[in-house]
Amino acid sequence: MDEDQVAALTGLRDLIAEVIQDMKDNDEEIPVPFSVRKYSGSIRVRVSPEKHRDLTIAAADQGVSLNRYLTERLASC
Repeated sequence: MDEDQVAALTGLRDLIAEVIQDMKDNDEEIPVPFSVRKYSGSIRVRVSPEKHRDLTIAAADQGVSLNRYLTERLASC
């Protein structure tokens, strides 16, 4: 990494351009950046029955739905 921030960022930009060109040359699909992807807001998560029970009890203890409880827990990460 370069000491000069501008030179470092320019180097990263050049490297990314090289990787993209290499992917195109090899007929590889260029991934869509996370920042422009469309998200549904729905996530399916599989957990053990025991963890499901524990999370449901924790949500009930707080007087909220399991969905709200999990949303709040994820937001605090």
